[in-house]
Amino acid sequence: MEEGPVVLLSTFYRGRNNIMTASCTMSMDFSPMVGVMLGPWDCSYRALLKTRECVLAIPGADLLAKTVAIGNCSGAEVDKFAEYKLTPCPAAKVKAPLIGEALKNLECKLIKNQQRVPET
Repeated sequence: MEEGPVVLLSTFYRGRNNIMTASCTMSMDFSPMVGVMLGPWDCSYRALLKTRECVLAIPGADLLAKTVAIGNCSGAEVDKFAEYKLTPCPAAKVKAPLIGEALKNLECKLIKNQQRVPET
């Protein structure tokens, strides 16, 4: 089993930027696709389904404490860019913001939605 790095996933929805920490990421086959696992318990989940776009930001070791803290609070209650003093920067192809302090930002569009089907 091979997983990708912990990333910060940013969205823009209803006039608000948000960030979440995603620790379950993986590359998908040999194409430029990335899989990220999140669900309806995440504020970013609704934003991602509605806008179908996000930014995956790769944090450096200097962002370790902030990355953990971002994953332990809800964007429904906290402006995470302000709270953790991160810089939202305009992206070229999506409305979700780049994170200025990240090592790398990947602008992404949702192409597939694998929702879990409840067992009967």
